[in-house]
Amino acid sequence: MAEIITALDIGASKIVALTAKFSRGGEARLEVLTEYVGKCEGISNGCIMDLNRVSDSIKRAVGSLGLNNLSASNFIIGLSGKDVGSSVYNEDEIDIAGKAITKEHIEEINRVAGAVSIPSMGMEIKKVRRSYYVDGRRGILEPPIGIIANKLGAEFYAAYASVAYMRNMSRVLEYAGVNVAEHCSFVPSSMASALAVLGEEEKTRDVAVVDMGHGTLDLAVYSGGQIVYSNVLDQGGRELLKSLTSHFNITERSAYKLLFENGMAGREYLNGRGDEILEAEFSFKDRRAQITLGEFIGVLEEKIDEFLLWIKKQLKDVKDRLKVSVSGLVITGGLSMLRKLSQKTKRFLSISDPHVVAPCPLRGLSEGMVHPIFSTSVGLLICGIEG
Repeated sequence: MAEIITALDIGASKIVALTAKFSRGGEARLEVLTEYVGKCEGISNGCIMDLNRVSDSIKRAVGSLGLNNLSASNFIIGLSGKDVGSSVYNEDEIDIAGKAITKEHIEEINRVAGAVSIPSMGMEIKKVRRSYYVDGRRGILEPPIGIIANKLGAEFYAAYASVAYMRNMSRVLEYAGVNVAEHCSFVPSSMASALAVLGEEEKTRDVAVVDMGHGTLDLAVYSGGQIVYSNVLDQGGRELLKSLTSHFNITERSAYKLLFENGMAGREYLNGRGDEILEAEFSFKDRRAQITLGEFIGVLEEKIDEFLLWIKKQLKDVKDRLKVSVSGLVITGGLSMLRKLSQKTKRFLSISDPHVVAPCPLRGLSEGMVHPIFSTSVGLLICGIEG
């Protein structure tokens, strides 16, 4: 019998809901049934600021899906923002004493190494076993039952969120009619985005995915086929708009229009066009502002450099802590469409081939949804079938 899965991507500017049916018997099959994209209110940079407005946004999304009974679907909820902490890592080992590894040994090491220490006031939302290791030989993905060994170890990744954030998220979902205790699971948005844009072979490399959204930057690192690290910066495209509106005293509507039509990642890509004049609406006067393209790109570049510096620091942390040297970068999310961002990222991070990727097309998914802005939404459905 087919299962019904609903992905809820609750963002700073939009809410996306996707319902799909998934058949496990025989050849596994996922088919998207309904889609909803609407305005989300009450959230700022991943933080819930108004319970009622967020709940109303969820109600509109869920109500549009045509589900006669909400309990008939399992909901996969993406989590992002400053209250979703950097992932934690743990490894441990047990003594096998020269015997063959048994199922009981596997259960024991999963229990011991899986006891990841979450910071106080935090709640675990996702835990993944990275790999096993036997007598120091690492990178074993499947349980090494039957192998004679002296030591058996395992490595685990875990993501967490603050208890207060999880309680608030649960409340807005319950207000919207979703039974959190029985029908909800939560996934870091960074992990969902990565699943939507990475192929199976690509996951085996040391590769990072950054989803550059309106409210946040969500980063995930994969190595050896498993996620090993994730983190969130509570800034995104909204900060670009704020920088433009405050620096030039223009309206947000004008800033958005200029960003969409003329935005690029750095002044080095202007090709002599720096003196071109752009017009915009002043925020406090009934007349037009005139801005040079060079000035405009300069303000953008300052904020883009801050984003890239944050990514650079995360990748250094991964190398220092986990001994994973990221050699590839995939960029997705709405801000990934900024002109020349890949070229700028390549130079700034010294990564050979950073590239922008849209989510994988799923059966029944409309053409418009196969766009970087919807990577998290599509990835949540994939999380729902992978468990």
